[in-house]
Amino acid sequence: MPPDVSGFFTMRLENVTKMALSTSPASSRADLIRAEQISALYNQTPVVYTALVVAALFLMIGTWGQRPALPMIAWFAALSVLGVVRFALFFRYRRAQPLAADARRWGDYIVIASAVNGCIWGLAGIVMYVPDSPSQQAMLTVALYGVAAGATTLSPVYLRSFHAFIVPTLVPIILRTAAEGDTPHLIVAAFGVVLLVVSLVFGRNLCRVFADSLNRRYENIDLIERLTEQKAFAERSQHEAEAANRAKSQFLAAASHDLRQPLHALGLFTATLGEKVSGQS
Repeated sequence: MPPDVSGFFTMRLENVTKMALSTSPASSRADLIRAEQISALYNQTPVVYTALVVAALFLMIGTWGQRPALPMIAWFAALSVLGVVRFALFFRYRRAQPLAADARRWGDYIVIASAVNGCIWGLAGIVMYVPDSPSQQAMLTVALYGVAAGATTLSPVYLRSFHAFIVPTLVPIILRTAAEGDTPHLIVAAFGVVLLVVSLVFGRNLCRVFADSLNRRYENIDLIERLTEQKAFAERSQHEAEAANRAKSQFLAAASHDLRQPLHALGLFTATLGEKVSGQS
């Protein structure tokens, strides 16, 4: 089953600033958050699908010889083809680097792929179910429940994709197990129902936490931008005030010089006039 990735959400938040800078100015906050959620799903592709293929191989090995080979081979081939498609989407997404406003289209692609993936894994609950082998049933149930639990730790970053995968994955094995009708199988089926409900609730809460974390990060980015703008405005105002002060000083110096010249001339004229008056006396 897909491994739990410790610190996944913290690592994803490190890319938020880059996402914000690469988006269109017209993108809303909701578009930015959805784009980051979809980006997180695409970036999970290599790890998730490698783990799914490994889980599928172990499941086939454990079931081989107990069920017809052709349906199992067809099932694994379908899963492999889907894996190729998902990897192709992953590389196309990385090359495209879509803006936030275009992310929903890429999200639709991954929702469709998740739904097909869920149907394939759900089909395993029918194709690989061995009625007369409790040990194989236990292995199959653990594998499918484990795949669902792994998806609950990763896929809830985008709820549409999570719902599209987990419901078709669990419902067939729950119904097939309950169809046996005896108490142990009904208990296992009931546990599957509980797992499905808990996964849906936990996934919704996890998605909300992830979205809230992104929203707070974008709020911090907006705050930093506003503070940067205010700092730049304050610096411009300071430069303008200093320039105005220098202009005032230059004006006063020029005015003082211009006033001193006529006053000096007037003083000389007065002194000369005084000398003439004294000479006439």
